[in-house]
Amino acid sequence: MKRNDLDRAFPETPQAFSERIDQTLRRIKEEKPVKKITLKAVLVAALITLLAAGAAYALVSLGQEWYFNTRFTAYQEHEPEKHKAIMDNLITDITQKNTGEAAKLVDIQVQDASWAKEQKVLTLSYAAILQNPDEYEMYALWELDQDGSWTPQLDPDDPDSRTEHWLFTHHGYGIPKDVMKDPAKRLLLIDPMREVYIGQTDVAMPMWMSDILTSPDGPVICLQEFDLKQLEDAEIRKDYEGRTEPVGWSKAEGGDYQQYLKDEETRLLKRAADMRAAITANTDKEGFLHLRMPYELWFYDLEKNDLDRSVTGEITFKVKSPE
Repeated sequence: MKRNDLDRAFPETPQAFSERIDQTLRRIKEEKPVKKITLKAVLVAALITLLAAGAAYALVSLGQEWYFNTRFTAYQEHEPEKHKAIMDNLITDITQKNTGEAAKLVDIQVQDASWAKEQKVLTLSYAAILQNPDEYEMYALWELDQDGSWTPQLDPDDPDSRTEHWLFTHHGYGIPKDVMKDPAKRLLLIDPMREVYIGQTDVAMPMWMSDILTSPDGPVICLQEFDLKQLEDAEIRKDYEGRTEPVGWSKAEGGDYQQYLKDEETRLLKRAADMRAAITANTDKEGFLHLRMPYELWFYDLEKNDLDRSVTGEITFKVKSPE
């Protein structure tokens, strides 16, 4: 297999995800310099593992054990305590319900959850599976035009710009009907990378990062991590202590930097209070926190090469908070 085959086999990591990982690595305090890991290297390693597995791949669970041991291994190398805590607290028996118009087409499930109290982190993984794979083919929405080159009108200053939508699949990167497994099927694109809300409130859990991929065998897999330190006033205040004005800060555009820090700290403290109140109100007598995640499923018009209409769904579930 050539290197460019590996490069095409997995998509570029979402920018937001990369930024979150960079932030995580910057926060790690070690005496010796930390060698930064590129996500593409992680994905290449994951692909090699999957190809070696061959037909046995279908038997592998694509939950957090697979994710943190195969696709994203930075925690093992740089934060082993965190990796161990996530694995030690992993549960798969999760009460849940998938509802809405989209639920008639796709079964989205919380595969597993880990609430690691000592590391103040909550992680969730989901799998979205087609109800009727003989009629439909599904990918993650972010795999459409993920290179950022699509534009309504060609940009004369950007030779890579294009007006046709491209989709990433394991068959390549190009016009959707050209890279689908079976272009005779109807194409669906799912967007489960949404906020996770507490109960029926509009208060969201403090998401730290998320990642999504379409597996070779079809299910769309999503991973979410929540930074529970953002529930604590002391942690928020500590994060804003001793900050100095960054190089290049523009007072004309950003205003006074210290005032900006105070405003941000105030906003996060209010958010933390709202989250704590919502968690208390939506934790039942058995200690289970009730959560919900809305998601959207798009129909794709292959002839027009454009998104058509969408339907929505919602998965409700509960996870037990640590004592």
